[in-house]
Amino acid sequence: MRDLLSIPAFRHLWLGQVISRLGDGLYFIGFLFMVRKVTGSDAMVGYVGAVEMLPYLLLGPYAGALADRVDRRTIMLWSDFVSGGLLVALAALTFVANGPPVWALFLFGFLLTCARVFFNPAKNAAVPNLVPENKLMAANSIAVASDQSLWLISIAFSTAVLTGLYDLNRMFFYLAFMGLNALSFFGSAAYILKLPAIVAVREGTAGAIADIMEGLRYVRTRRFIMLTLIAQVGITLSISPFFVVYLASNEKWFGGSPQALGMIEVSFMLGMILVSLVVMRRRIERVGWAYSLGLGLGGFFVAVMALFPNLWLFCLWNFAAGLAIGFVDLPTQTYTQATTPDAYRGRVMALKNLLMMGLQPVGMALGGFLLKTFGIVPMYLIIGTGFGLSGLLPLLSRTFRETRMPETVGGELRTEEATILDGAIPGGPMPETDLEDDRHLLPMRD
Repeated sequence: MRDLLSIPAFRHLWLGQVISRLGDGLYFIGFLFMVRKVTGSDAMVGYVGAVEMLPYLLLGPYAGALADRVDRRTIMLWSDFVSGGLLVALAALTFVANGPPVWALFLFGFLLTCARVFFNPAKNAAVPNLVPENKLMAANSIAVASDQSLWLISIAFSTAVLTGLYDLNRMFFYLAFMGLNALSFFGSAAYILKLPAIVAVREGTAGAIADIMEGLRYVRTRRFIMLTLIAQVGITLSISPFFVVYLASNEKWFGGSPQALGMIEVSFMLGMILVSLVVMRRRIERVGWAYSLGLGLGGFFVAVMALFPNLWLFCLWNFAAGLAIGFVDLPTQTYTQATTPDAYRGRVMALKNLLMMGLQPVGMALGGFLLKTFGIVPMYLIIGTGFGLSGLLPLLSRTFRETRMPETVGGELRTEEATILDGAIPGGPMPETDLEDDRHLLPMRD
């Protein structure tokens, strides 16, 4: 970790994200809490949440194309500045109107996500430009460990302090919540400002639609990436209702206390944090197997939760699920970053973000219907099965099974997709692949 943080550019990005992540936890609890208190309706919380996800569907592909055309540092800066400015504007409106209007919650929730949808593709595409390739896994591990740790801290703070302010003085709560969030964005921007320019290496000019289509054609040439994106659809639809089922389980099995809900959430995140620290020090060679076995085991542990309506045993299985899933995200993201040419990296990252976030309202709506229809125990079995199968099905592809983490040897990457990377010229024509062994599983580009 010390070696990585000695790299000024990565250190500045990391410190910016530390500040921003603290604000994320405040926003997650504070905004939904505010919507519930202002409207008095659980349904309105769902409606606002769904509106917040719309920009991922509407702007996600364009955000990726922009990250491959424009200075990624500039994108991150504007995202932070606009987000902070919107919160300042919402605070001013709230003060003048003596409370946040309902229409403003919908509008500003939507606009904030519009600003944020551009940040992650630019950030994730930029990391390989800031650290040596042999440090990329460690860089992602540090990011995940700090993200999860700070998420826990910020949620604990917002639950224990901010929401308590509401009973004392509602206006103070509104202004404190919005002001702290705005400061987190401006604090992040202060560190992003110290980064060098990060511009994708590519040639030629094209319109946004052409860039998006070119990115999709590139993804179709990458069997491993394509299969993980297809699996992501099933994963998102399966996991989106998880928190809803958490809440129902807490009410029916554990007395409905906020402490029990906190234990459930913390147990999963602790598993993720522990794995990220382990992965930081240990190379994951078989990326495809790590992905599928991690999701398969994670799905199994989720399904087992249905059999243990005891809080401590439930948290133990949730911790185990966090451990398993921790072996999925880090190797997959590192592999994707390392093997995707700089000219396409933003679009690939944005596509994954779109599938992770844009489909959540669908998954939550479907999960709410299934929960009402079948109950808590069957829901854990449904979620676990869907989650596990989504991860295991890509193993039908031989290319997926044989995918290995790239290793720099004499300036070359050793990987099953070396032919793709050897032939890829950033901004130039994309190479064809030779994947006859499992071509029947997925249509390749014409």
